[in-house]
Amino acid sequence: MEHGVAWPSQRSTDRVAQLVTGCMFDRAMMIRLAILWEEAHGELEWRARKRFPEGAILDYSSLDPTADAFVYRLFGDGRVDEWVAKDGFMALHAGTMGVRDLQARADMAWERVVERCDRTGFPVR
Repeated sequence: MEHGVAWPSQRSTDRVAQLVTGCMFDRAMMIRLAILWEEAHGELEWRARKRFPEGAILDYSSLDPTADAFVYRLFGDGRVDEWVAKDGFMALHAGTMGVRDLQARADMAWERVVERCDRTGFPVR
């Protein structure tokens, strides 16, 4: 994702639309979920890049199902919950870093979500 971009990509919006088929979410919730999907995918890409040598060609589409699962567990009650999201971000990196680092990484990811949602006009807080 390009730094400073608030709106989610068409790819992430389409992906989330497939996940929530049959749910009656408004546009604001769909935008929030697409941003969360992108941030989860970005965290997974970050972790993958750390595991492989610099310059390695990686197929990030294989990370889509994990990002899907991350978002799927968040929209049960029709809102985006900070603690559930942070727990999800921590779970993405479980076993790869210490607890403090996990918490810091989850806090950073959540703050990116909050900032992006605010810039779109659909705040999560």
